[in-house]
Amino acid sequence: VLFATSALYHRIVWSPRPYLVLRRLDHAALFLLLAGTYTPVGLLLGGALTAAQKAWIASADTLFVASAHPEAGADASHRGGFPGFVRVVDARRLGFEDYPGNAMFNPLGNLQVHPWLGLLFVDFAGGGVLQLSGRARVGADRSVEATIEEVRETPAALPLRYDFVDYSPVNPRLTTTT
Repeated sequence: VLFATSALYHRIVWSPRPYLVLRRLDHAALFLLLAGTYTPVGLLLGGALTAAQKAWIASADTLFVASAHPEAGADASHRGGFPGFVRVVDARRLGFEDYPGNAMFNPLGNLQVHPWLGLLFVDFAGGGVLQLSGRARVGADRSVEATIEEVRETPAALPLRYDFVDYSPVNPRLTTTT
């Protein structure tokens, strides 16, 4: 289905409305394939985080953010920092600061006009993934508060495993705690 959608999108001239729908599907499929997480069944589904999932997020040093703009398409961006840079507020809310990085603020701009987002946390040692979807609010200080509406955890979704070596020397120091 993912490849069929992509083939249709790229090979036929569409009127504006079907074109926008297919473009969104094509970009969403690309995000799923790049993230390596497409599977028809997640073993743990829900609308709120479990204690183990909250601990996973609190210890994460990497996050992928999926956002979209109604006219400009989808974006998938990496965010990273020291463990704790994503704050677990409660079982349905997360917060994180947006660091300058490459000065491309695509997720923030997208979330300002279209608040739906997807968050992906990867267990690089075990291959599991935690996918969250919901809505976000961007603060004046460029902080993001996400309200989670769906949780999908898939153990051993990725075939590759990685060993931790060291944190980036340019990671911003944590400024807030929860």
